Amino acid sequence: MPKIKTDQTGNTLVILIFLVLIVSAGLLYFFWNQQTQKKEVIDIKKSGWDEQIAPPEKKYPLHQYSEEREESEESEENEGKVEIPVSETTYKQAPVNIEPADPCRSTEQQLDNFFNHLDGQAYFQAYKISGGSKKFFREISLQMSENPPSVTRETDNLFTILKNTAHFYRVLGGENIKIIKNILTNEDEIIETTMAHFYQWSELDTKCKNPDQPRLPVESLYNYAGFFLNTLGGQSYLFRRKIKIRMLTRYYCILILDRANEQNTNQFGIDIRYPINSLLDEMEVSQGLKNRDKYVDRLDELARKYDKLY
Repeated sequence: MPKIKTDQTGNTLVILIFLVLIVSAGLLYFFWNQQTQKKEVIDIKKSGWDEQIAPPEKKYPLHQYSEEREESEESEENEGKVEIPVSETTYKQAPVNIEPADPCRSTEQQLDNFFNHLDGQAYFQAYKISGGSKKFFREISLQMSENPPSVTRETDNLFTILKNTAHFYRVLGGENIKIIKNILTNEDEIIETTMAHFYQWSELDTKCKNPDQPRLPVESLYNYAGFFLNTLGGQSYLFRRKIKIRMLTRYYCILILDRANEQNTNQFGIDIRYPINSLLDEMEVSQGLKNRDKYVDRLDELARKYDKLY
């Protein structure tokens, strides 16, 4: 029995020694292989072959990925391509010629829009006017031009005062007066813009000369500007109108007289300094005009202008 135990112990020692040798050999091979690989990597880097074999892919930050990636890909696609000058391409963009707007056409269009608007209103259609609103205004302007009011020496006799007081009724007739009043009442929201368009048309009267549009010759406008600002009959008409109509009429009358002064056609020598200051006072406390600030600025400019002249 003791002999059998001794043999088993020896076998065990032999097996352990064999396992230790195998593990040691494995470890030695592992460390040797690692050192060999490191040396190869160092040699490759030194020789520059790592760049030739596999260039690293460019990494993009997340927020710049799409933009830089697209630029990189686009540059790669364009490599080798020849850039053709624009002048040599088959299709060239034609130069854009921007023509200045024709003031006659643009103003006429604004007036036509107003006339078309009137022709579509039930209250205006009820009058059954032949030729529509454009013909109506054209005939009205012609009658007023051919029958000017008295601008000077109104107070020399009572007859002239009464004649001026009834001027529009005498010239246009009761029915036309009724139509005009109805237009002013129903078109209150657009009357300010419409009057601006008519005044602009009056400035273009000598340039545009479209017989289809109402004629507003400066001579006729001058007579009526003096009538509204300088006579009892004209001022009595304005004081019977709404404040908006009164202020706008006086404003454009002042501009017409200023134009006459510039053209040396103020034949009656009408002084507009008082109308300017009077309208300024009225407009500064009024809230009924959309472009009040614009009107006030213009009147201030005219006030300073005439203060220097007189």
